[in-house]
Amino acid sequence: MEEQKKEEKIEKKAEEKPVKKIEKPKKTEATLRGADLPISTKHSIAICDFIRNKKIDTAIKQLEDILQYKTALPMRGEIPHRLKGAIPSGRYPQNSIKAFIKMLKNLKANATNVNLNAEKLIISKAIANKANRPSRHGGRTHGKRKRSHVELATIEKIEIEKKKIEK
Repeated sequence: MEEQKKEEKIEKKAEEKPVKKIEKPKKTEATLRGADLPISTKHSIAICDFIRNKKIDTAIKQLEDILQYKTALPMRGEIPHRLKGAIPSGRYPQNSIKAFIKMLKNLKANATNVNLNAEKLIISKAIANKANRPSRHGGRTHGKRKRSHVELATIEKIEIEKKKIEK
């Protein structure tokens, strides 16, 4: 008898309280931060300039073309000219591009976790900064290693069009 009464009380409580679903606002951006990456800051700045405002899939495809020496990564500064018409002035930074391809794939996965449409994603933010450089071999100063911080963010293309209309 007592068990039946307890069960009835539990059922009444469950019926009395309506379940409220809290709707969270949909995120419009997915970000990724790579800290202390062992890549050149100069190369990572050039890659960031190259992939900014492109779709993630096209950026990955173009970086893979650079890995296969089909196109060169355009770089500013003291870079020698290539043959006219064939290849623009630039370089082929293999290690940096491999790191960026991994990061772009992770950025795409982050965006799908936030429920953004993977086909409409555009890289809205690509920033590379210098990081602290650890010393080698007992603190020798002439043997510093390369380190960079990289921050990537992506938004859906629809969001960009809405922002332009609002302005």
